[in-house]
Amino acid sequence: MRDVTVEGVMASKIVVSACASCRAFWFEPFETEHLTRGSTLQLFQMITNQGAASTTAFPTVSHCPICSSVLLLAHDRQRSTAFQYWRCDQGHGRFTSFVDFLREKDFIKPLTPQQINDLRQNIQMVSCTSCGAPIDLANGSFCPHCGAALSMLDMSKLKQLAVGSAQPAASQPTSADHDDRLLSAFVASKLASTEPQPKRSSNLIELGLETVAQWIAHALEE
Repeated sequence: MRDVTVEGVMASKIVVSACASCRAFWFEPFETEHLTRGSTLQLFQMITNQGAASTTAFPTVSHCPICSSVLLLAHDRQRSTAFQYWRCDQGHGRFTSFVDFLREKDFIKPLTPQQINDLRQNIQMVSCTSCGAPIDLANGSFCPHCGAALSMLDMSKLKQLAVGSAQPAASQPTSADHDDRLLSAFVASKLASTEPQPKRSSNLIELGLETVAQWIAHALEE
């Protein structure tokens, strides 16, 4: 793991440890609550830069980097979005996957019926974001292995974060719907492509991250 220093609230500094190979962050207590917009963008940039690069399987057993105790699986919820992480029983921190970090920040939402229909027009199988199992769109929109619903990035929220829009996404229903439909079309075209693409992901969230990588890089340059 490597340490990344990011900005915290009240001009504080937060040191986040990141593991690129298993695609996860180590947060000490309350660090995720103290992230600023700029520091969240930095962590998003790390996620998007990692992309589909070679990774190792997520560890079945993880240990606290401070006390070496075995981390315990914990389940939580951000509004209507469930997420999970592995916590130290001694209170030293938590180990959170990149995807669950996005869930915790409420940047992932279930697909709408229209988005599911759009995908069905072009593709048949996608990978479950939670466990990686294949989902046959012809037979449903839930993972048969873990029961998770198909989900995708909330493009309006990510775009708002990346470009620094001050106007709430909820007040822009037409724009938000347009962004979501564009993302659905982009993902469908990627998955349906017959061009040679080694290690092409069929994970909807990973594919969606490709569309915001340039936005985030541009926002960080400003």
